Amino acid sequence: MMTIMMRKQRGAAGIYMALLLIPLFGAIFLALEGTRYIQKQNRLADGAEAAALAVTMANHGNTSSYEKDLAEKYIQSYVRDIKNISQLEVTSKEGQTIIPSSEGNIEKNYTQYKVTAKTSHNSWFSNTLIPSFSPTETIANQAVARNYPEIAGDIYLDIVFAADFSGSMRRDRIKRLKKAINTITENLLENAPAKNEDTVKNRVAIVPFSDRTQEKIGTERVCATQLAYRNDYDSGLSSTTYEQVNWYYWAEQSPEYTYECASDESKCTNYSNSHKENQSARRAVWGGVENFNYIHYTNSIKFLFDNKVLKNKLHFRSNAENKRFSDLCKGNFWTVPLTDNKEKFLTDLKEMEPRGRTSAYQSIIRSAQIMKEGIVDKKHNSKESDNRKRMILILTDGEESKPKILNTLVADGMCNTIRNEFNELYIGVLGIGYNPNNTGYSNCVIDPKNDIKYVKNLSLLLDEINELIKKGAQTDGTAKLHYRFTD
Repeated sequence: MMTIMMRKQRGAAGIYMALLLIPLFGAIFLALEGTRYIQKQNRLADGAEAAALAVTMANHGNTSSYEKDLAEKYIQSYVRDIKNISQLEVTSKEGQTIIPSSEGNIEKNYTQYKVTAKTSHNSWFSNTLIPSFSPTETIANQAVARNYPEIAGDIYLDIVFAADFSGSMRRDRIKRLKKAINTITENLLENAPAKNEDTVKNRVAIVPFSDRTQEKIGTERVCATQLAYRNDYDSGLSSTTYEQVNWYYWAEQSPEYTYECASDESKCTNYSNSHKENQSARRAVWGGVENFNYIHYTNSIKFLFDNKVLKNKLHFRSNAENKRFSDLCKGNFWTVPLTDNKEKFLTDLKEMEPRGRTSAYQSIIRSAQIMKEGIVDKKHNSKESDNRKRMILILTDGEESKPKILNTLVADGMCNTIRNEFNELYIGVLGIGYNPNNTGYSNCVIDPKNDIKYVKNLSLLLDEINELIKKGAQTDGTAKLHYRFTD
């Protein structure tokens, strides 16, 4: 009897032991998995933190695919065995904070980036009978970092104003623009350095434009294009290509003669190639600034830094009144290269007056050439110049006469080619009574939201130009982790 009772007790104990094993294994599973997920949570926190700092240091000012791709790489590196990243968001905003100092409170601007990430993982132990995690678990984390940009102090500036001098800029607009540039120049430039002084500080340049840009060669003002042209367009019309035309010569001829010579070879009284050249010239520029189809966009960008005035005859006297192409460059303005001579710069600026239509692409290309010429200038050693902050500020009051030309040049890489030539170069755009957003300019700048400005009130023109200069003069800044937390 006793033996039977003991057997029954052992059987009950076995059942109790089996039942106890379930929570015991559950506790083991939860301990192992819980520790693992706590580690994953911490690793994700580290990853989100590193991603936030990386995005903040890059500081593109937007949340494009670049920022998400960068953040994802950091998360993938920090957190192993991810089934998938179920959520990854990068958001940004700008703000201002007060920082106490011995000299009083200082207002500092910042750009804040927040990286939010959720990652899914397969559990090691998952069972419907034993307490455990679900087959797949998701963990989440967020991190916030801020970039506090510093305005360049000891670093000198090179600023090129690509300024609209078309006819619509006459009267109050050109007065306001010249006054704003005058004030900025007064603030940036010191008196011309002594002859034995090699140190060059801030420098400014201006490349005014209407239909084209203009240059001063000695006392003569010439009108120039900085584009390259095709030699296979309308070749059946004339064997003479656009770049073979002696534009300097034909600009001196009367409209009546050039028309007759282009129409009838017997009317050409000058050199033997007159008829063919006139046929090309007439088709290329007849009725407008440029014929879109004649332009060689690839070569225009490939040879962007070659000053065409120095290399060929794609220019003519600007003051050739009542002649064939005189309407292209009637404005009294010209390019002033980078200089630290305030008096000379302001004297030139005062004499300039606008006229004509709008072709900013000519000025953008010439501005890039001016910027590069400032580096190779023998007066300035390249090492010193490479440490400068450079910016091209495009100031315009209206849409392009041929917007398709600007859009095509930008789409083919004109602005990227310019930026890639320098260690660091900022391009900003200011619309004067004209909104340049959603045009070719939006693809020319890095950050359309902040690099393109639109001013309706001319009294604010100086402030808006200064804002662009402030943005262009910022250093990469200091990136600091603001906080991180878990969901």
